Amino acid sequence: PSCPSRKNVWPNVRPRTKILRSVAGVVVGGEAGGSGGGGTGGAMLANMRRPGARLVSGVVRAAVATAIMSGAVWFMLENLTLIRAELWNSRIVSAAAIVLAGGLIYGIAALLTGAIRISDIRQALRR
Repeated sequence: PSCPSRKNVWPNVRPRTKILRSVAGVVVGGEAGGSGGGGTGGAMLANMRRPGARLVSGVVRAAVATAIMSGAVWFMLENLTLIRAELWNSRIVSAAAIVLAGGLIYGIAALLTGAIRISDIRQALRR
């Protein structure tokens, strides 16, 4: 017996190209048909709101805090042999110490850069 065609095996699934054309049509042209030339895409993009200054500032501050933490973790990994020697030569303890130190450094950096405010922490603890 011959192998059944894909159409018979997956009767409710559209081919990938149709799905991609449909998504591209919505993104570019603003229409569900997928042609992309409907002319409504410009109006759709014009109606989108730009992020506010507070959101952009928060993202930049979080990125700076992340960069500080990444640098600190990189420094700790460069000195891993010294850290392991101080922590009973245990890989698990040294990995846990680096992870905890990275989290602590990120928290301090986020507080210093203003990515997190103490009022945000208090509000989160009340919930």
